[in-house]
Amino acid sequence: MKGIDLLSISLRNLWRRKLRTFLTVLGVVIGATSIIIMISLGLAIEKSQMDIVESMGDLKTITIYDPQYYSDKSGTKAPPLNDSTINNLKTKKHVQHIYGIKEGYIQGTIKLGKYELWGSIVGVDPQYFEDFEKSISDGRLLVPNDKYSFLLPGSMKYSLWDYKTETSAAEDPNFDMLQEKFSITLGWDDPGSKTKKIKANIVGILDTQDWNMYTTMDSFEQIMAEQKKIFPEMDQDKKETKSIYDRLEVRADSLENVKPLQEELRDEGYPAESMVDFSESMQEGQLLIQAVLGGIGSISFVVAAIGIANTMIMSIYERTREIGVMKVIGASVSDIRNIFLVEALLIGLSGGLIGVALSLLISKVLNHVINLNYGLGMEVAVSVIPLYLVLAGLFFSAFVGLLSGYFPAQRATKLSAIEAIKTE
Repeated sequence: MKGIDLLSISLRNLWRRKLRTFLTVLGVVIGATSIIIMISLGLAIEKSQMDIVESMGDLKTITIYDPQYYSDKSGTKAPPLNDSTINNLKTKKHVQHIYGIKEGYIQGTIKLGKYELWGSIVGVDPQYFEDFEKSISDGRLLVPNDKYSFLLPGSMKYSLWDYKTETSAAEDPNFDMLQEKFSITLGWDDPGSKTKKIKANIVGILDTQDWNMYTTMDSFEQIMAEQKKIFPEMDQDKKETKSIYDRLEVRADSLENVKPLQEELRDEGYPAESMVDFSESMQEGQLLIQAVLGGIGSISFVVAAIGIANTMIMSIYERTREIGVMKVIGASVSDIRNIFLVEALLIGLSGGLIGVALSLLISKVLNHVINLNYGLGMEVAVSVIPLYLVLAGLFFSAFVGLLSGYFPAQRATKLSAIEAIKTE
């Protein structure tokens, strides 16, 4: 029997039982839609978390903290964080860039326009931003001769607060960080206390999600020196350390080499951390979430498979005489089996197609209605349906149809032609 004849007979048989076919296809639609939407929710969670991880730090970046405060299990400590250590680490394989970072906190008030903010000040070589591929959404990057110039992350507007009106800068659509006056007042406004106001400026907005204010190393040192004049006890409270940097940031030459390089640094006693550690733990949790959501959605598919099998078995009972006639006039066993398999396949495939279309529509509605940003100003999708999930949904629906129709089809081929013809 030709393929076109097989398809024509199968379609005609399904059309003769329109209501039953419709209800069976509806079961597949519900099953396909359920499992696709459930998996898409898990994929959306995974994507949003990975976006947050990447925005908080480069996945190829390894951070080395001051070994003065850390030691490995053997008690071995790595060299202090200074220029000599940086030069030594530069010679390591897979180290692309390395920079020393200094970090401090302001004892006083930081204002941007009418808003106050809190955050740490970070001193770094301006070349760091290009080498670590830090992008900006507005303005420019730092240059070596900048004085009291800063780069602020775009997420910083969510921490800007006007205590008079009890409002956030994020609520002001006309607020522009680059256009507002920026100042740092060292010291507290108490009677008899010293204060020093430093006029600074914002030169650019970083596409990052953190709470650091970045400036040149010279500006950082000058601000910290002025602060020590007002609070001389700060030097006394600080623990003794030979490190001149608070941390080092190392950029690996590829994502695949981050873990081996990190382990090598740890073996030498360096307290080395990276976002890869966090992403790996997240992926382990995501596997569990995907399994749970996929399991919930697959229940509907199991019900749909039972519906297809029931429909095909009932069809065999109703068409027993027809099957006997086909055998008598010369239809082969494979032709009879293929007719029922194609009918089951058409039910599964049509249900999968409608289910995919419905899933895409539901996903679009969910993303439009539910707006999440985790307070970081990021657009977070609630549902993500990639192309491979669409294709998997179609394939699985067709497979469920074939699998559900296989045993009924085998049953049809085993019917005796004489007994089948006698059936009323």
